[in-house]
Amino acid sequence: MQPCVPKVQQTAPSSESTEEDMEHLVSGRMHNRPKQEKPKGK
Repeated sequence: MQPCVPKVQQTAPSSESTEEDMEHLVSGRMHNRPKQEKPKGK
């Protein structure tokens, strides 16, 4: 029963971490895309 408690707690932060990671990846990719395109076009 004790291992069930940490399992549930890890699942809650896991979902939030995934959403934040996805946002960070998208933001980083979007930021890197225009940044790389700017010097490339120049």
